[in-house]
Amino acid sequence: LYAFGCVAISLFLLSYLGEWLPLADALAVFRLHLAIMAGTVALLLPAKGKTAFGAILALAAVGSAIPQLATATLPGSVGHGEYSLYQKNLLFSNATPGMVRSDIARTAPDFVTLQELSERNLSALESLLAEYPGSIICRGNGPRGVAVLTRHKLSEVETRCYPDLNLALARVDLGHKKIWVASVHLRWPFPYKQWSQAREIEEVITKLDGEIVVGGDFHMVRSGYSDARIERAAGSRVAGRISVTFPRFSPLVPLAIDHVLVPSTSGAEVEKRPLLGSDHHGVLARFRI
Repeated sequence: LYAFGCVAISLFLLSYLGEWLPLADALAVFRLHLAIMAGTVALLLPAKGKTAFGAILALAAVGSAIPQLATATLPGSVGHGEYSLYQKNLLFSNATPGMVRSDIARTAPDFVTLQELSERNLSALESLLAEYPGSIICRGNGPRGVAVLTRHKLSEVETRCYPDLNLALARVDLGHKKIWVASVHLRWPFPYKQWSQAREIEEVITKLDGEIVVGGDFHMVRSGYSDARIERAAGSRVAGRISVTFPRFSPLVPLAIDHVLVPSTSGAEVEKRPLLGSDHHGVLARFRI
């Protein structure tokens, strides 16, 4: 039992080394579960073993506090200069994409970021393009398309498409300033290639000038380092409170993996939208620029 607890604590601490190890970043998804397992073992140990194990558990808790501060989200009031972004992984096989189109029309966001564009769901969304004249649709291999839609003018028609990275970028002219809006679809973590993909996206975003807003299916909880890479490159933070957006494995593994990143000086409010035929909830973020 003691050995099992030590393994749980070791994996828990390893999950904070995601900057250097892809496997460690994948463990961030299970950080809460590992902590619960370690705590349960501490309660079951006999009195003699509890003292030593309790000390190790306390050190693990202290060690986890500092990284958690770095992943603070951005709640707050939204006032003058308010904008909104609707983030959605459509699901390539979505049988009712028209429901997503209706929800976007109902909420009327300034920006829309989409992932898993396929022929089926793209055709259902075409009527939105008239309302969002500034748009970039970046077609990847298979159902891996990503898109940015905006009601605002594109700055000198400046868009960038990176199909191998599942990344679309649009330079948007808001009148008083220009910003970048990005749509991101990360792969699953280790043993898949999320870690290297996030590093390449970080390199692209670091070279952009001005404020950056990102909507995406990150396939990673916000405490994982793949998220942190993109946050750091964009100078942005995840908006809103933690909420499960990918319920397929709930309640065993509740996953909040769909995020909107807004400039770190912004207040932000976030609302979870229905599944609407997808396996991901939509995220509607309101924020200041």
